Amino acid sequence: MPESSWFHELNAAVDAVREGAAVAREEFSAGFSGVEDKADSTPVSNADREAETRMEKLLRKRFPKDKVIGEETATGGKPPQGRVWLLDPIDGTSNAVTGVNPLFMSQACLLVNGEPVAAAMESPTTGQLFVAERGQGSFLRKARKQVRLRVSHQTSLSRARVLVGIGSARGDGEWLARVYPKLLAFANPSSPRHFGSSAYDLCLVAAGGLSPRGADLKIDRGSQSWDLAPGVLLIEEAGGTAVDLRGNAWCPTSDSLVAGAEQVVRALLTHLDERDSA
Repeated sequence: MPESSWFHELNAAVDAVREGAAVAREEFSAGFSGVEDKADSTPVSNADREAETRMEKLLRKRFPKDKVIGEETATGGKPPQGRVWLLDPIDGTSNAVTGVNPLFMSQACLLVNGEPVAAAMESPTTGQLFVAERGQGSFLRKARKQVRLRVSHQTSLSRARVLVGIGSARGDGEWLARVYPKLLAFANPSSPRHFGSSAYDLCLVAAGGLSPRGADLKIDRGSQSWDLAPGVLLIEEAGGTAVDLRGNAWCPTSDSLVAGAEQVVRALLTHLDERDSA
């Protein structure tokens, strides 16, 4: 059977997130150390830095010509053209450092000229591994089993289950305060929800079609490209769509995200009508 276009890159992404997840899992069991606030008031720990260092070292060894951008060393700005790895060693550090909240992920994604093409995301606490490759689908791997992911078939916005995330800027909180009443107006009492990890949310949406009560949509403003790019690829390869709040196709420089089954994504955009204020 011939290899797929991004076979080696996907394997490298898997190996990298396993390195990162191993560090996060050990720290979660032992108790995180060296926790401090970054300039944006979000936490960072010794485990974040160690995990990112290991992930970056592995990828630079496999692909020495590729660029690597990690959350803990990034200075912001637009990712460069060409082949760029985005790393998020622990997405959901605020959850992880409590020692009791297991909802956090380690993830890696390769961009080629701004397009996600290979991604891996692992839950350090459950061992669930989510993978996606452009044109080849997205899958959940666990204990020798592999399940193909698919987004939900939900078409009714009033019945949709929506997961919400925001960045750390003041404007992101103001945006959420404005749109949350609109989300609460849904007839569905299970929506909206916020779990504290964009990566975890996006995995749930990509797998939404595996359960009649799965998550249908993810809406986010202000999260960074390393937070979202792996999950965007996961959702697109599960048959979903990813756009910004203005309805434009999501890209690593987008300031917002709405992702999930296309019909409810479009319905939510109309319901929120954030085209001029996103």
